[in-house]
Amino acid sequence: MPYGWGTGGVQVTAAILGPDDVLKVIDQGADDTTNAVSIRAFFAKTANVAVTTATADATIIQTRHRIPEAALRQDQVLVYQVPIPEPLRFLEPRETETRTMHALSEYGLMHVKL
Repeated sequence: MPYGWGTGGVQVTAAILGPDDVLKVIDQGADDTTNAVSIRAFFAKTANVAVTTATADATIIQTRHRIPEAALRQDQVLVYQVPIPEPLRFLEPRETETRTMHALSEYGLMHVKL
């Protein structure tokens, strides 16, 4: 599996994946992209779990950018793979400051950027 974007989603999936789970991976809205195929193969090999391309059969769905079109059941978990989890990071590089900004709901800097 290549280094780079998506490893946070992979880490969350790895943390919650159990032996009885069935994993579906969506990348850019598709099941057949290089990343989706690679991530599915990685977990099938390393965690020995079943994988699928059918939303209804999955217990864990890892996705990037898009959610499944089918309604999810209560027992299904959706793991979002996002490239930049902190939207303020490009405006304020210090974690302590972004936490304070969120705590105070202080988004003036973001409004200026927009």
